[in-house]
Amino acid sequence: MKRLRKIIPWLGLLVAGALLTAHVFGLGSLQVDSSTLVLLGLFLLVPYLDIIRKIKIGEFEAEIGPREVQKAVAKASSELGAGAVIEGDESADKRGLRRLAKEDPQLALAKLRIELERALNSISRLGKPESRSRRAKGVGRLVSELESEDRLPPEIGSAIRDILLLANRAVHGDFVRTEDAVQLAGVGTRILSELQEIYANLVLTVEDSRAITANDAAAYRSSMYRVTSVIPLVPEPILNVRTVSQEGLDMLLEGYNEYAEYIVGVERIEPGERRNDALYVDDGTR
Repeated sequence: MKRLRKIIPWLGLLVAGALLTAHVFGLGSLQVDSSTLVLLGLFLLVPYLDIIRKIKIGEFEAEIGPREVQKAVAKASSELGAGAVIEGDESADKRGLRRLAKEDPQLALAKLRIELERALNSISRLGKPESRSRRAKGVGRLVSELESEDRLPPEIGSAIRDILLLANRAVHGDFVRTEDAVQLAGVGTRILSELQEIYANLVLTVEDSRAITANDAAAYRSSMYRVTSVIPLVPEPILNVRTVSQEGLDMLLEGYNEYAEYIVGVERIEPGERRNDALYVDDGTR
């Protein structure tokens, strides 16, 4: 039945073409009036309706078709597997993409593109020295490089490409329906969550692991630590040095992402080393 639906328009196209040809060249006694000609002309367009997006009087405006969105969303959801964002689940929309899509579809997809690029750049920079001269890379190139480095699973990369293709079209002016933008934003939110998890796993990857004695563990627990941090967002940036115990280090790191400074070094103060002009002696009482 599905195959028949595809064949019928083309059969109609052949019949309409034959009738028009017979009328134009006066073949036989066949005559077709002007109304029939208009209808035949419209019938000729039937096979091409899927590629016609949107026409406005005085200008042409491209449109992202609902079928394109459904195809991209279905493919991305299949590649991402279980856990895709469910329609109406606003609790998962931490970045407000789906809410924004209901108000301004184009702006929401532009924001989605920016968020994806930012997340991919964060993963790409891990373990690499910063370079002021480093040029910004396109999202497509970032995806390819991260896949080749085994930092990005191919299924995530494929989903990003499909969603970005439509998001880029929206950014460049293609019309997108609100309900379609909401679906794209929902899948985009899921992809961003996956990228955040990938980033966290890479950051927390253990590079070296070895066994130590119980005495060594106790010594580390009771040691003092020198913590160096920088406050950059002031007229004159400041470097701070703190001397803290393990308990103090825990307190310092609690809510660290809310600080206006970042840690650049943590060093254990060895017993016998001078600290704040005083000799640090580990007496085992801390």
